[in-house]
Amino acid sequence: MPVAERPRKPALPAGSWSIRFVHWFAGVIKAAEFEILVLASVSILLYLLASMQLLPLGGSPQRAATEL
Repeated sequence: MPVAERPRKPALPAGSWSIRFVHWFAGVIKAAEFEILVLASVSILLYLLASMQLLPLGGSPQRAATEL
């Protein structure tokens, strides 16, 4: 008969707050993965449009250039 392996001792106790937090955070990331990607993409797009001055964010580029 094969000898049954003893279960490995976890690095932290099973009820540890840090383990529960990591599992909760991983669940949040998995659930919000698509939304995070969409928000990041929209943020990058808005930044690029604003940096190319295609998206006016108050003030005119001409006035800003003359103030420099």
